[in-house]
Amino acid sequence: MNWQWQQWNKEVPMRLKVLETGQAGFTRLKFYVIGKLARMRVPDVVRVLEYRREFFGKPFSDLVEKSLRNSDHWSHGECELFAAFVSSRNQCPF
Repeated sequence: MNWQWQQWNKEVPMRLKVLETGQAGFTRLKFYVIGKLARMRVPDVVRVLEYRREFFGKPFSDLVEKSLRNSDHWSHGECELFAAFVSSRNQCPF
């Protein structure tokens, strides 16, 4: 991949305007209250999961929950460690 593209891609993240204003009234109110209480903007991952929740957010959340929480191979602690590691690799604050 071209170095200039990588450099530009790191500096200018892609944002969908609809994720800022496309939620229903109650969700917008939740985001406002959370933002004020936490003194920070609601994270993008939460905005994506809440936008058209019935189409993407709920099915995706259910899939993640089922695959991590109902695992026969990993304990609850191992799943949390896995999530923390992935978040750190993605430079995510969670």
